[in-house]
Amino acid sequence: MLRTAAGTISPSALPARSAARDRTARPDGPIGALLAEDNDVNALVLTRHLEKLGCRVTRAATGADAVTAAGKGAFEIIFMDWRMPEMDGLEAIRHIRRIERYALVPIVAVTANALPGDRETCLGAGADEYVTKPVDASVLRATLERFGLGPQPTEPA
Repeated sequence: MLRTAAGTISPSALPARSAARDRTARPDGPIGALLAEDNDVNALVLTRHLEKLGCRVTRAATGADAVTAAGKGAFEIIFMDWRMPEMDGLEAIRHIRRIERYALVPIVAVTANALPGDRETCLGAGADEYVTKPVDASVLRATLERFGLGPQPTEPA
């Protein structure tokens, strides 16, 4: 079960593309994560949490930058802010989903928008999950585990 701002989600209620991957199929090493977030403080906090959970984070500050980064890189999970300059996160999700290798890659909408219907809007745009800010490490850990990308803690610096 995963707790989000919209309530608890049972695994049986998840879209087909968000089914957990076989952990044994994943090579050792950091999890490639794309973080699309325009706010520097939010990006720093999320990056630190994700790195502690074994992710190698690439940041994009706009939706357009996220689409470009996705086109050039290979990510195992994408965390996408909704409200960003140039191109919002929902439009960026739609563009990224058109890239064949991202058809099944989990995309997590990370947003301060927590009004009724916001979760459905994000999922309707192609996101696999919706979490609200502020996001803590336990939510990120549960999200990674849900998608078969269980944490691979890094050594403390």
